[in-house]
Amino acid sequence: MSGAPSDDARARLADWLRARFADPTLEILRHEPLAGGAIQENVALDVSREGGRRKDTLVLRTDAASGVSVSHSREREHALLAAAFDAGVTVPEPLGACVDRSVTGRPFFVMRRVAGSANPMRLTRGDAFDEPTREALVRALGSELARIHAIPLSDERLAFLSPADDAANPGATSGGATTGGAADGSSADGSGGSVLASRVARYRGLLDDLGARRPVLEWTLAWLSRQRVAPCPERLCHNDFRSGNLMVGDDGQVTGVLDWEFAAPGDPHEDIGWFCAPCWRFAARERAGGGIGSRDAFHAGYEAASGTVVDRAAVPIWEIVATVRWAVIALQQGARFTSGAEPTLELGLTGRMIAGLEQDLLRLVAEVSGCPLPAASEASVRPTRDAPDGAALLGAARAALLDSLVPSLPAERRYAAGMIANAMGIAARELTVSREGEPACESPAAWPDFRAATAADDGADLFAPELLTRLVSDVDTRLALDDPRRLRH
Repeated sequence: MSGAPSDDARARLADWLRARFADPTLEILRHEPLAGGAIQENVALDVSREGGRRKDTLVLRTDAASGVSVSHSREREHALLAAAFDAGVTVPEPLGACVDRSVTGRPFFVMRRVAGSANPMRLTRGDAFDEPTREALVRALGSELARIHAIPLSDERLAFLSPADDAANPGATSGGATTGGAADGSSADGSGGSVLASRVARYRGLLDDLGARRPVLEWTLAWLSRQRVAPCPERLCHNDFRSGNLMVGDDGQVTGVLDWEFAAPGDPHEDIGWFCAPCWRFAARERAGGGIGSRDAFHAGYEAASGTVVDRAAVPIWEIVATVRWAVIALQQGARFTSGAEPTLELGLTGRMIAGLEQDLLRLVAEVSGCPLPAASEASVRPTRDAPDGAALLGAARAALLDSLVPSLPAERRYAAGMIANAMGIAARELTVSREGEPACESPAAWPDFRAATAADDGADLFAPELLTRLVSDVDTRLALDDPRRLRH
């Protein structure tokens, strides 16, 4: 469905829509891909009905060319959307699903288009809304999440879900770059402690699948393995409820909760922690409520709508789990790039986000544990072991420049232009330094075996000053290349 469809494909889609709406006069007036959607592809459809007397604005949602094996099918995502719509969650109205590949070449479903923007940078930047509007919005989002968690798992439309459903996380590949599924897992009994333990085991397995030795991630997983959270009844979790998947109008009202392809049963606090994790605050890292408002307002909205009390002790742990989850996804996306399976600029840049996520993990664990980190190191720009390397990024940026930006630079291309500038900045800093000698990051063999340390009763060894200094220095050295502004701040 990418780009303009052929006349035959457009005619087949029009026939399907006529049958779906029971209107032989229906005509497609507009068929245009919408921005965003690395995992799924969204197409704006404007149609006329009733002999031209009525016009409807719709969205057709289908698989992107590069799928993610753990994503729900479009038929199942449509069922989730229908259950949410009936439960009073603010979602686009689902209008029908099609599994017949002869219509467009891929399964799809159609929903009504809602007004507003899901652009996370716009939503989180300082001039988007005033503070009272922000607090009201984040409180409303807490209420929306509570309504999601109230959707009964007994709904027969959701019979395909299971406690062990792997569809709870984006990021795993379908092209062979990694194995072992998505960066997540679930427990059979729904108890919080078991869910947390399953996350630790799963992320360790995914790191092994990637062949990745990441000292900060292993250190964090060792710390998480010693934590306990109170058991919580299993609920339907959205599993990607965050800025970027939330449609908001110009007046600050929620108009749609989007992207249900990873919904699965789980601990509701994991959804809460995902929304509040630093990695999803975009332009406003100081606003703990998704970069939009305060964490307290988000919790208050959730509690008022759910009638339950958020476990304030558990949520910080789940925010750390969320950051580990996104770090593993970033490594998976980078592997998709370096394997050659999908060498897109966005995947390459995602792979180089890892140092910033590791910095977040060091700070979050230190804050929860009450153990101060050593001062930031005096990092210099030197070669590192991170992948993809600068030369590969520069090549991908050049290809994107030639393919995407040379013909024209309309507004919808500004995001691509920003990515290109970012990649070229990384590559330029890396390629101007000597490529001789050992990389600045320590060899994996030089780090302690954090998994063996997991079995120890006393966690003090994880916070030994000399170890923390090494971890901070390792991260800061790579940030000097990948995001020097973040290192300075």
